[in-house]
Amino acid sequence: MPVPRPTPESTPAPAPGGPHPVEPVLTAPVLALLGDIAAAEQKPREARHWYLRALDAPDSDRAHDLARAALGTLLE
Repeated sequence: MPVPRPTPESTPAPAPGGPHPVEPVLTAPVLALLGDIAAAEQKPREARHWYLRALDAPDSDRAHDLARAALGTLLE
């Protein structure tokens, strides 16, 4: 018995614009960790960038406290 072949009418059309890739979301703890790494590499401007991004992200695991404390040591 032959297998029916799909016709253009039976094949669903792709969604307009196609699927959009989801941008990765970095959590506050990850951003604070990136700040710690930059600070350890003696890159204070980069560390400040990551700590400030950590403060902008939703807090979890007290990451905001860690980022604030680390920012304080950068400014000293």
